[in-house]
Amino acid sequence: MVKRKILVVAVIVILCLAIGSVAFAAPSPTGGSVAAKDADGNPVQVTVAAVSNADELKAQIDTAKAPGTVAWLQDVTVEDYAGGPITLTLAVNGVKTGDEVTVIHYVNGAWEYVKPDSVSDGQVVVTLSSLSPVGVVVKQADSAGAATTDSTSPKTGGADLAMILTLIAVAAAGTVFAAGRQLKKSER
Repeated sequence: MVKRKILVVAVIVILCLAIGSVAFAAPSPTGGSVAAKDADGNPVQVTVAAVSNADELKAQIDTAKAPGTVAWLQDVTVEDYAGGPITLTLAVNGVKTGDEVTVIHYVNGAWEYVKPDSVSDGQVVVTLSSLSPVGVVVKQADSAGAATTDSTSPKTGGADLAMILTLIAVAAAGTVFAAGRQLKKSER
């Protein structure tokens, strides 16, 4: 009976410690959807796909022209389009009003650096003459509104929850143990 109680307490402690190992991460700044319109404001159907050589392309970015970090990089294409400028509305997680944003467009083996038409919370609007790999480089603004490049990652997970759950498990195990001893005494 004592061995069984020790085993139950050990399992409870192990499970509580395992709960603390789960990471509750903040949303990634990458991803998002794309809406497109032609020069007349008519919707255009675009296809968005991952860039196969993203690391190679990121290494070619001139950080003097596009300071910050790449928050979004996708291969944007359109089928059956007659040509002309296309206005893209990019949903980019982590972009805020006041951030310094540069849209990058890979054309003829080199990056083209484009100032976006507008930047708002989670959204970048830009007009391009052609499509191919398109990216968004973001230099986050500090709380005063000035752009800054040193960004700190948000705190994810945390030992607080694990510690609280461990204490609850130990208290529960102690209660079970004490109740078992009381039951054993009353049976005598």
